[in-house]
Amino acid sequence: MIKSHEIKFPTEQIVLRPRFTLLLTAPAKQILEEFKQSNSKQYGIVTKVIDHHVILKISKSNQHYWSPQLHIELEHCTSITKLNGLFGPNPTIWTLFMFLKFVFSGLFIGFGVWAASNYLLEQPTALPITLSLLVCILGIAVYFIAQFGKKMGQEQMVELYTYMCSVVRVEEHSLNAMNN
Repeated sequence: MIKSHEIKFPTEQIVLRPRFTLLLTAPAKQILEEFKQSNSKQYGIVTKVIDHHVILKISKSNQHYWSPQLHIELEHCTSITKLNGLFGPNPTIWTLFMFLKFVFSGLFIGFGVWAASNYLLEQPTALPITLSLLVCILGIAVYFIAQFGKKMGQEQMVELYTYMCSVVRVEEHSLNAMNN
């Protein structure tokens, strides 16, 4: 079993959804079968296997608002299997944050157009510029809230990664590991 301190885990990156790739010698079907047969509930993890995709989630009893999930895609390439992992929040939370970013971007552009129109018409521009800055500050705040959420779920990210490594037996099957 792999201990969490032995794992080179990409947590200090700026990205909100860390990714990693492992090249494994075991065939994809064998790895998928290992996930199906693993006793994930013993570790407080829920495993779903769909085609060549595996989704690892924290069990409901251990979940909190910022609990992550790990989406694993297995690609069989000639004599190796490429395991692509993607950490992310619950899809509902991800959708909420993407919606907020979209709304703030639209409002920023709209207030910018309003400010430009007022400037060209020689009207007061203080209100649209102030609203543009406010929306910009709110957008930055949403980014930092998402970063805070990632930090809150970091320990569970390591748990998911450690569990995945133990099921796949990375020390036996790994050719190399590279973090993106």
